[in-house]
Amino acid sequence: MGLDTVIATLTSFCGLLVQMGYPALYALIVTLALGVGGALTMQILIKRAGSAGDDPTSLQ
Repeated sequence: MGLDTVIATLTSFCGLLVQMGYPALYALIVTLALGVGGALTMQILIKRAGSAGDDPTSLQ
């Protein structure tokens, strides 16, 4: 999943929240929090898998 895919997904999610009636600033904050949380979670999972010996980022 490339960075452009992630940005597009978060942008559409933010737009969806605005359409549902949430204030734009609130929708932006929630979207950023989800994006940062997801990125941190992925980094932690990759580090754990790497320390276990099989790195999912390597193409072997």
